[in-house]
Amino acid sequence: MRILLLAEEAAGLRAFRAIARRDLELVGVVTSPATDGALSSLENAARQGGYDVWRPTETRSPDFGDRIRETGVDVLLNVHSLFILNAAVVDAPRIGSFNLHPGPLPQMAGLNAPSWAIYLGEKEHAVTLHWMLAGIDTGPVAYAARFDLGEDDTGLTVSNTCVRLGVPLIEKLLDVAEEDPGAIPAHPQVGQRRVFRRDQVPNEGRIDWTASARTITAFVRAADYGPFPSPWGYPRSYAGEAEIRIVKARSTGEETPAAPGQVLSSSADGVAVASGDEVVLVQTVTVGGRAVDAGEVVAAGTMLR
Repeated sequence: MRILLLAEEAAGLRAFRAIARRDLELVGVVTSPATDGALSSLENAARQGGYDVWRPTETRSPDFGDRIRETGVDVLLNVHSLFILNAAVVDAPRIGSFNLHPGPLPQMAGLNAPSWAIYLGEKEHAVTLHWMLAGIDTGPVAYAARFDLGEDDTGLTVSNTCVRLGVPLIEKLLDVAEEDPGAIPAHPQVGQRRVFRRDQVPNEGRIDWTASARTITAFVRAADYGPFPSPWGYPRSYAGEAEIRIVKARSTGEETPAAPGQVLSSSADGVAVASGDEVVLVQTVTVGGRAVDAGEVVAAGTMLR
């Protein structure tokens, strides 16, 4: 069975390794270079293994679909590659094209589903392997794995769980495709469909101190991909004219009658800020791109806005 992998980031590298160790023919990898133009870790691994490497921009052309047919690709796997494929490319593999999506479908289609799940207060999440059709995260579901979300989860931890549970779904798909392609499940997506866009960020990326402590701290956790860049950026606030980005914060459970945004105290433990209902302890912020303890830069009595 011949596989074509479209992939990015650590998830793509894990999928690559899972495929490469099986008795299958990986015809090539479609991936982007690292942000500095050097080889990404996935590209480096693919080239070291002797596999062909193509750039994602090539998948926008129907000519790439012709190449897939000529190469005899059976299954195309898309793992965290965000490029929209030409319809001729999606239709070209003999068995089908499949996308590993880090969220439940159709409830959380589009981008940054792990972050949105945390921000919206979901109690559980899912990773979904689905057949690819025209459109964003459309197509019947082949396999899915659900898991609980905890109060300490961040965007990074949920994303990592999606990868950890998602790679076995890919392996299950390949097992069935080898034995009987007709037995690959195709469950219709059922429920209300939501599609989150690349530029869609809660409150345009700014902390609303009149919101509940739960909402504020969930926003901070949802944006936390440290030490990697956050797709949302860290939520921002302002102390006077100075912009601060909030990296770590937690709710204290203490009710407060103070005006939202008022800094009640500042110490080495953090900065206590009044929200719409409870005190939020802001622990780490960035100023000018540098991470510091919040107490170093925000004084008691300050009004954050």
